[in-house]
Amino acid sequence: MATEKNIYTLAYQQPNQQFLQVSYELDVHGRSFTETYLPRWRPGRYQINTFAARIRNVRALDSIGNSLSIRKTSSSSWRIEHLYASRITLQYEFYADVLDAGSTYINDGICYINPINCLMYVKETMNQPIQLKFTIPKDFKIGTGLKSLDTNFFEAKDYYELVDSPLLAASALETHTFAVNSISFYVHVHGGFPLDHTIWKADFEAYTREQMSTMGGFPTGDYHYIIHTLPFQHYHGVEHHNSTVICFGPWQELSQRSSYKKFLGICSHELFHTWNVIRMRPKELVPYDFQEENYHETGFVTEGVTTFYGDFFLVRSGVFSHQEYIDELNLMLKRHFRNEGRKHYSVAESSYDLWVDGYEKGIPGRKVSIYNEGALLALMLDLKIRARWGHKRSLDDVIKALWRKWLNDGKGYGYQDYQQLAEKVYGDSLSPYFNHYVSGTQPYEEVLAILLPTVGLHFDLEKAQTPEERYFGLCLSHREGNPKVIDMASASPAAAVLSLNDTLIEVNPKVFEENTCLLEIERMGERKKVQLERTASDYFSVYQVQIADESLFTRWIGK
Repeated sequence: MATEKNIYTLAYQQPNQQFLQVSYELDVHGRSFTETYLPRWRPGRYQINTFAARIRNVRALDSIGNSLSIRKTSSSSWRIEHLYASRITLQYEFYADVLDAGSTYINDGICYINPINCLMYVKETMNQPIQLKFTIPKDFKIGTGLKSLDTNFFEAKDYYELVDSPLLAASALETHTFAVNSISFYVHVHGGFPLDHTIWKADFEAYTREQMSTMGGFPTGDYHYIIHTLPFQHYHGVEHHNSTVICFGPWQELSQRSSYKKFLGICSHELFHTWNVIRMRPKELVPYDFQEENYHETGFVTEGVTTFYGDFFLVRSGVFSHQEYIDELNLMLKRHFRNEGRKHYSVAESSYDLWVDGYEKGIPGRKVSIYNEGALLALMLDLKIRARWGHKRSLDDVIKALWRKWLNDGKGYGYQDYQQLAEKVYGDSLSPYFNHYVSGTQPYEEVLAILLPTVGLHFDLEKAQTPEERYFGLCLSHREGNPKVIDMASASPAAAVLSLNDTLIEVNPKVFEENTCLLEIERMGERKKVQLERTASDYFSVYQVQIADESLFTRWIGK
């Protein structure tokens, strides 16, 4: 093994204690001190994290084992004084007790590592080759996209590739393989997987082939699905260099079509990220700065376009039926129209503010989801282009142009770059689309009502199903005890007198069928009575679609 390499060694000695032992050996020749850093966020989740809060017992040693001076210089950085040493070793422990698609987790049966959480780096050596040794029990098998040098011994071309390559090791790891156009795909599963292998492999091959056909090949030599199937409710995926991690549960429900559809949706979504975000990504993210916020307005492309294509590739490949795709589209529409934030904050603004509160619900009516709203914007742009060109051009051409730009310069794109590429494909200005809907809050329905019928879809308003929602603009949770207020339509009778998290006391559901609604509520431990007066307006109505012309719809999806 070449001693000049930067080498990480990962081990766990007492897995029930859930501490991962990390050793980082690196060259420091020519420096009297070295600043080491732990990332403060991870790609795929644009929000500052506190990985450093999980570290303890940090120390540094010279090449003969003498302790070196080390001190904290910020929340996620340490300074090592080493005078004339040419090679040092940094050692510490990382507490790994969270299991989701972006975390690091160990116990006595599994060792799952997301290097971005737990591996420190030195800025001067980030672009140098790295080797990683993984000390695990002999009966453990490993799933990872990293290049293997030997048993439990891997390498990466640089730090960026290393931290974008998770590893899953377990004694009960099950690996399946398939190939599409000579590209090998590996599916590493830990947990229950009650699926017919013939069926799911055929589905994976079908949507993979569709994606590769659209994009003109595949950007890596192989690809790895690292899948945790869990006995409890969970739904999370994260994209990586040549892999994805997916946490899904409960696994017992995977044999049901409704659950299997969700599983296929997240798998297709994450695969398309191999192009969109992992490679072609906003210029603000090239290269990643793991210590600072990387603000960008183009989340409607990174996640919105990916969300749109995740399901669209499934119906185009025949994995989803026409009705199953319509069900997903209606779910997106429902999420859009039930979110009052669409009236106050644009998708571009919501993208920029991912670093503020992008992954939490936030205050009422503040923002929108770049995933959901971005997907609807992608749908609108696709239909606008197709309507103008009779399906001879589409959003496919915009994304392929974006891909060619990345292949040519690798510098990333800005908001204006994406708009210019879209306008070149469209053949005219798209300023109204970008100004009113991407960077503005103009209602989507005014455009969707025109565009959706061009692909055979009937677009119509549906009233809220419950009387409290429809007549009073009041959304209640009935999960625990008495009903609790979880949402209110703006300018509704409910919004005039109620607050979020008010609890209704002994309410008769039939009271919401009256013109005047008298309620007893509890707010901050105090009980009071309020009166809601029904108006002529309806609230929480949503637009939905159904297929009206099968031939037009089929022409759109191509199947």
